[in-house]
Amino acid sequence: MSGLSAIQTAVRDKVASLGFADVRVSLSFNPPWTTDWISESGRLKLERMGIAPPSRHGGDVLTVLEAPVRCPYCGSLRTTRRNSFGPTPCRAIYFCNNCVQPFERMKAL
Repeated sequence: MSGLSAIQTAVRDKVASLGFADVRVSLSFNPPWTTDWISESGRLKLERMGIAPPSRHGGDVLTVLEAPVRCPYCGSLRTTRRNSFGPTPCRAIYFCNNCVQPFERMKAL
């Protein structure tokens, strides 16, 4: 089972368990998803989990690749990328030179 079909099955099963009958889950790739779509609430939740949210880029991802990254713990911009690859391909490992905390950052897509 592919990752997407596993997600479809999990969503369908959960919604059906809430009492809804004939649940259909469809996927759309147009328009393609972008990290710009993460809501302010979602960005705050990422920060509370110790993950720096990706910068908004308006479709020009190259502009944010080397932009300063704010520490989700203390808010400092005195941060350093330690590894371009984190525990998943969509995250990188950073270190805050101010509060001395390591943290992850979601990459902009």
